Amino acid sequence: MLGAHGPVYGPLGEYRRPGMRFTDAAALQKGDCLGAPSPRVARLVSYAGTHDQRVPGLTRLAPGTTLSAAKGLSDAACARDVPPKDHGYAPSRYEAASRTGRSARMSGTHLVVCTVRKQNGAPWGGTDHEEGVAMPGSTKTMGVITVAGLVVVTAYTVALGSNGWLWFGWVVLGLVTLGMVASRST
Repeated sequence: MLGAHGPVYGPLGEYRRPGMRFTDAAALQKGDCLGAPSPRVARLVSYAGTHDQRVPGLTRLAPGTTLSAAKGLSDAACARDVPPKDHGYAPSRYEAASRTGRSARMSGTHLVVCTVRKQNGAPWGGTDHEEGVAMPGSTKTMGVITVAGLVVVTAYTVALGSNGWLWFGWVVLGLVTLGMVASRST
């Protein structure tokens, strides 16, 4: 959603409650989870609950694109500009989708709300809300470095004796890695 000075993200208190129905894509924002009973209507649902789509971002279509043309072009634009794999969704299970609305054409912004949905169209969420979400490359790398560091520090300790600074360094590395994993899952 665009505010007066740029994008607005996150909950907006009493103005955006679960169950709220969206009839125009302009009211959607990054991070929303949607129950989408039809291509024209969606409702805001809890991230922890069952949902049909999630909103990873927005893109723009070329000026002058009509609403009818936008509906045909927007899925491809989202797949190109906001690919699900860049947001941790496995390409073998998830696909780009989109929502367009009249207000984006009337205002001249030509914004398209990009969503991610399961390829089989089934809803997801509840206890499996992280289902299919891949760990980003930097977190995987930190995990590998942390495990390799443990092996090296253990081998050094066995071969040459314990070194407190090495163990301290490994503990700090482990805490940084845990912090990265924790921040990814929230």
